[in-house]
Amino acid sequence: MGEVYRATDSRLGRDVALKIVPDVFASDATRMGRFEREAKILASLNHPNIAAIYGLEESNGIRALAMELAEGQTLAERIGQGAVPVDDAMPIAKQICDALEYAHERGVIHRDLKPANVKITPDGTVKVLDFGLAKALEGETSGADMSNSPTLSQIATPAGILLGTAAYMAPEQARGKRVDCRAGIWAFGVVLYEMLTGKPQFSGETTSDMLAEVIKSADGSGKENPVLASKDSPCVPSSWSPDGKYLRYWRLGSTGKWETWVLPIKGERKPRTLLANSEFDLNYAAFSPDGKYLAYSSNESGRSEIYVTPFGQESGKWQISTRGGINAVWARSGKQLFYRESGNIVAVDVITQPAFSASTPRVVAPAAVTAPVSNGLDIFDVSPHGKRFLIHQQSSEPGHTVQINVVLNWSEQLRHLAASGKNRVAGRGAFAPFR
Repeated sequence: MGEVYRATDSRLGRDVALKIVPDVFASDATRMGRFEREAKILASLNHPNIAAIYGLEESNGIRALAMELAEGQTLAERIGQGAVPVDDAMPIAKQICDALEYAHERGVIHRDLKPANVKITPDGTVKVLDFGLAKALEGETSGADMSNSPTLSQIATPAGILLGTAAYMAPEQARGKRVDCRAGIWAFGVVLYEMLTGKPQFSGETTSDMLAEVIKSADGSGKENPVLASKDSPCVPSSWSPDGKYLRYWRLGSTGKWETWVLPIKGERKPRTLLANSEFDLNYAAFSPDGKYLAYSSNESGRSEIYVTPFGQESGKWQISTRGGINAVWARSGKQLFYRESGNIVAVDVITQPAFSASTPRVVAPAAVTAPVSNGLDIFDVSPHGKRFLIHQQSSEPGHTVQINVVLNWSEQLRHLAASGKNRVAGRGAFAPFR
């Protein structure tokens, strides 16, 4: 939609980006209408993650937008260096979401969100660029009457006109149909996939091939690409490694005992055993946030206990639980490990440097508060800051389905229960504020 130059605003003494309309399009009323619409739309958006517009300029028959100059590399350039680690990708993704949410709330959709239209400044700020293909949602805009622009009318946007980049189009957009903010959400998902994997979600030799793949992904006619299959024993996918390079799963061994395996996603995809023994089960394994350790459950002592072992070339094994344990869950910080013990949720503090060590287990949420359902389903999760638990709990009324409860401010809830006499917490009686 035109060349972009770095320029200096001599009146205000600042660097700007100038987006020029090519001469060949200057006499094209439709393209000029799109260009002017971009100026109006951008002028209505004021958000730290959207490149701002300073003015619409004209000189000697040349028209240009004076826009905020976003320094740094594009997200496409960053992805070109390889997959973006999860810890780095999440702040980028959040800022893109913030920009899209702000625009959607004001009736504006981008229609061409892609890594090349996202800049990352040296301080980590994300700038979403190029709303040249944005479309105001009719009836939801305020201020200037955007409906006067011919490209916003039903006549000027008939089925079959495609605006955007094929690999990031939503299925309805690929079909040439009218779109709304859901197209931006779709494009964000495709961008996020590319960030985390380092490769585009959709590809093809031609644009038509690519559009066909996008449409197939929505109607279920796309070709399945199985990554895990076994004729000899059942396989149960469990989770991904933090870097997204391995798929962890359980497999029933030849002796009828559960084993833990990993499947590399890249390369030859040859599965390898992580934890296996012919005499006892080794399962419920969980990667530490840095991917260097595995916490798992084993009944080698005669009852299920939680152990930790390095993931990689190092050797070692540490028993974490002392009175039984299952379903280990790491805190996002990697400094704590939670697990179930007879219905209780138990926590241990973990140190990995210079050597691995774990504190004495302590009950942080007793079974009376977080009791598992009667069928033994005691899976739970911990919020990123470690202050909330997501648990399954049996309904008090027979025949009702299992409900999911989020325990908010659980330490206060436990104090209330203890004071009311409905619950007693044994141990040191201290509840550490998790960070």
